[in-house]
Amino acid sequence: MDGKTLVDASATKYKFRFGLSLLDIGSIRYKNASSWMVQPREGTLLQSEIKPPRTPTQVRDAVARSLGIVPEGTIGDLTVKLPQTLSVQLDAQVRKNWFVGAAWWKPTRPSADRAAIAQHRAELITFGPRYESAGLEFSAMVNYWRELGKVSLGTHVRYGMFTIGSDNLVGFITDNGMSAHLFAGVTWSIGAKRPRDSDGDHVSDQRDFCPSVPGVWLFQGCPDTDNDGIQDKDDNCPQDAGPKSNKGCPDSDGDGILDKNDACPHEPGPAKYKGCPDTDGDGIANNEDECPAVAGPAALAGCPDTDGDGLRDHQDTCPNEAGLKELDGCALKAVANKDTTLSEQDRVFVSQLVKSWLRGVQGNKAVLEQLKTYLTANPTRLIMLEFLGGNEEQLVRVATLFKDDLGVYFGTADRFRFTVNVLTGQAPGLAVKLGNSQ
Repeated sequence: MDGKTLVDASATKYKFRFGLSLLDIGSIRYKNASSWMVQPREGTLLQSEIKPPRTPTQVRDAVARSLGIVPEGTIGDLTVKLPQTLSVQLDAQVRKNWFVGAAWWKPTRPSADRAAIAQHRAELITFGPRYESAGLEFSAMVNYWRELGKVSLGTHVRYGMFTIGSDNLVGFITDNGMSAHLFAGVTWSIGAKRPRDSDGDHVSDQRDFCPSVPGVWLFQGCPDTDNDGIQDKDDNCPQDAGPKSNKGCPDSDGDGILDKNDACPHEPGPAKYKGCPDTDGDGIANNEDECPAVAGPAALAGCPDTDGDGLRDHQDTCPNEAGLKELDGCALKAVANKDTTLSEQDRVFVSQLVKSWLRGVQGNKAVLEQLKTYLTANPTRLIMLEFLGGNEEQLVRVATLFKDDLGVYFGTADRFRFTVNVLTGQAPGLAVKLGNSQ
């Protein structure tokens, strides 16, 4: 017979269970009991007299005969109390399917005048974690046997209907002064009806506010998916844990912008940049700034262009001198015209063209207008551009650029001639000469 009281408490996200049990309440009644008095003596017990025993009293009678003992008399029916044990248990559910439990087992003690009351176990204090689900359960426990003054380690595993375990694992390996116990069992319910639990969350449908969705005890069976102490129906971010002050949504960087609205959830930043910082203060948020540590214009994605030639400094071979993209940001070198037949006026004009075109033909519109006037006044003149250097591919790109730009400006490139002269080891340069079409 068992007496038990359970109390559940769920003031926090943990689930507590407190149990109080009194085991083996009752007694056993023996009919026609005999009274025996035995003094210390010696005798011989023949195995043949008790093997195999045919009646419950055969062994008793054989022992009595071997020792010369006779019963003092019959005392009639005898009632013996069962050895009782008080059990106090405390269980805390720390997360889904995981518990930490403790128990105290306090047995009754034999009375001086009632030797029939037996003590069948020592006082025991036990503590440890436990995993529990519908099909699987296991635990690891530390046991303290108070009367023995000993500590043992125990465990048990339940798979389906089968259970096996021990309260003294060390005893199987070495002698720790205690017996090595092993227990096993099979649980088979016949006709037992458990409360219906449609979603399998260990909260019966009768008490489950969300019977079709697995949940937790704290919210009477309703889910708290991110385990932040806010049930999903009240949680604006049910998949990500967050404080109640943010209605369950996280703000990882603490900048006042919820992660779901924060373009940089792990770096604090102002709202005007959607929570992203602007480290270099160039008005471009770090997440859109390709050079977040150095200020630069928006046209170049926040990267600086010190010489203003349209190339970012980290891509510019000559970052402090404006140049051509085709030359990786470097300018052409002027190559002097050694034609001694040119007039002083033509020599100065050619020198002016070279100087103006070292960074492309579009840089100085005034020079282009002078060239237009010159070509009109000299209809047979040709402008001959020679590109010299060690990298033929670069020179071809620059020559093509000049041809396209001059063709656009003048409507045609017929008055111009373009040549490429590869000279190993020489920096890209430009030479301008004058020629005649006739």
